[in-house]
Amino acid sequence: LLWFFGWFALALMGSYTLNPAIVVILIAAAILEVIYCLLLKVTYLRTFVSGLVKSSGPIAAIYVVDPHPSLQPVLLILAWVFFWEIGGQNVPADWNDTVEDQRVNAKTIPLQLGTQKAGLIVLFTLGMTIIISMFLPLVSPLNLGWPYRLASALAGGYLLFKAGYELYKNQEGRLAAKLFDNASYYPMAQLVIIAISVLLN
Repeated sequence: LLWFFGWFALALMGSYTLNPAIVVILIAAAILEVIYCLLLKVTYLRTFVSGLVKSSGPIAAIYVVDPHPSLQPVLLILAWVFFWEIGGQNVPADWNDTVEDQRVNAKTIPLQLGTQKAGLIVLFTLGMTIIISMFLPLVSPLNLGWPYRLASALAGGYLLFKAGYELYKNQEGRLAAKLFDNASYYPMAQLVIIAISVLLN
């Protein structure tokens, strides 16, 4: 508890220094994380809460560089990270932990809806992630253009959709772990693509 509250207090102070609005985001994210944990044995719909929690960090980052951002970039980043978290992280992680989750009577998408529907959810959310990434240049101060869109689509197709389709097709736990790992590299791939795009501009 001392460790947690010490770092949380430091995060609050740092957030307030950067932008007081980030304090609200940080507290909201912490509350949502508590709700997410409490819903473990209640409903699989908690995955939506997970998407909001994961989106809070990137949204806070927007408020660091732009004290008063318009709603469009905030909602776009929220949707992008929200779908990536559900399809690339949350559902695959639950899929990989079905034995443990079943033992404690956890309510997850793979256990409650079955692997067939879980696979469809993975494909849909990862597809949405890739589609939304095509609109990210709209909120960039630089003209990223089609080279960025093409590179972003290729990264999403290889790291997300290819692994997601393999999981949907074969429905094996090890492929869920593979998707989780691949999806974890997706933000890094995006960082590299954006950095190169900035340098070229």
